[in-house]
Amino acid sequence: MVRLAGRPLINYVIGAAKASKRITRIICSTEHDAISSHCKSSNVEVHRRSPELAKDDTPITPVLIDLLSHYQDVEGIVPLAIVLLQPTSPFVTPEQIDICIDKLIENETVNSVQTVTPVSHNQHAYNQRNIVNGCIKFRFEKERELMFNKQKKPAYYSFGNLVVTRVSSISLNGGVFSEPSIPLEIPRCYAFDLDTQTDI
Repeated sequence: MVRLAGRPLINYVIGAAKASKRITRIICSTEHDAISSHCKSSNVEVHRRSPELAKDDTPITPVLIDLLSHYQDVEGIVPLAIVLLQPTSPFVTPEQIDICIDKLIENETVNSVQTVTPVSHNQHAYNQRNIVNGCIKFRFEKERELMFNKQKKPAYYSFGNLVVTRVSSISLNGGVFSEPSIPLEIPRCYAFDLDTQTDI
């Protein structure tokens, strides 16, 4: 199990979820025995994924639909909303979780709320390059010519660290980022995604 600063990586989001004032239930979806055992020892419910939903390229939406269908069958109820917390986002905070949930509750026409963070100048779409026939080319050449410095570029955002979605919109195959979706902007440091050994 991956560790960050001496703690299992998944402990960070578990801790944030437990400290949230709005989350009423924490469920880990996994097919991994060690992760399952660790979550149970941390008083987190575990929903075992089927092998078909445990592949590297499995989208999250069918996983959530399977989880929700299970609890509908077993308990006869599903929640109003689901908060997607990923263990690769160790810096999510309880406050971010609660604000996103509150925003969803307060806006009845909104289907999801997601944290976002401004894209840095070097990572901006108009600074991105493609390799074409072994040569580097700007991906958006015309836009780059017009908006070559950071003052001229439009503000773009990348995903932060969590999304809260109405269950009804997931069931309608709207996915976790069901529209209309509204943002909660967070500082870039909180949006850190730990995905590789280099990130550690």
